[in-house]
Amino acid sequence: MLDTAKGRPFHQVIFQLQLGGGGGIIRPLVQPLFPMNRRRPGKINPVFVAFLIPLMVIITAGVFMVMRNHLRHSLPAFNAEVYRNSPNELQGNHYNLDAQIESQLRVDEGFGRMLVVKMLDGAGGHLSVLLPDGVAGDFNSGQRFHLQVVIKDKGLIQVEDMAKY
Repeated sequence: MLDTAKGRPFHQVIFQLQLGGGGGIIRPLVQPLFPMNRRRPGKINPVFVAFLIPLMVIITAGVFMVMRNHLRHSLPAFNAEVYRNSPNELQGNHYNLDAQIESQLRVDEGFGRMLVVKMLDGAGGHLSVLLPDGVAGDFNSGQRFHLQVVIKDKGLIQVEDMAKY
């Protein structure tokens, strides 16, 4: 038999001699020249793995983004009036604060930056916050941020996380 697309044989005929009690029988046995590779039942297709790995990375990244966004919205908003009346009562509490960077008061290597921010929600006004080293990269005056803050000892407002908006 010829492969009509390529003009070459794709089966071979082998004659098999079977000897029996009364004589021999010759039987033709047809076999393909190029047998198809059959994969084992337990073997995983590499194309499937190549598709599955990026899919899992995308799903994992999406879950982390949703969880981070959920944490941001699950914290209460910072209340400036309560803070100004008694900052020590808020010690250890975590809040969300939408603010605009006004100026930088001080920079200490290994400690961080002291910033003056203008509150964009609530009562408004200005606050000084500590931005520790390693929390954020570069920023300019006038940029707006969602800040996650914690009230430390003696009423110090420390930024734990920030995202530009």
